[in-house]
Amino acid sequence: MDKIKFHLNKKNNYIYLNNKKILKINDKEYKILTLLLNNKRIYSKDELLYTVWNKGTYYNSVVPQAISLLRKKLYKHNIDAIITVRGEGY
Repeated sequence: MDKIKFHLNKKNNYIYLNNKKILKINDKEYKILTLLLNNKRIYSKDELLYTVWNKGTYYNSVVPQAISLLRKKLYKHNIDAIITVRGEGY
């Protein structure tokens, strides 16, 4: 089985798969994805809100909505990179 090369480009927020540019994501999506992939731990909804949205006042649903939209973009390219841990986070 061949290894899949997954790369995020910080300069332009593109995701590359096997050295091929496949998807552009927005700044918040980039922050969420890099946080989850680089730290390899579970982040609660509140931690993501505080870290990605910088303590602002937002609706309670902003994190789940952002995760859902990011997942949809990734799923179109058969990338399943975000797992929900019930009662804990992502």
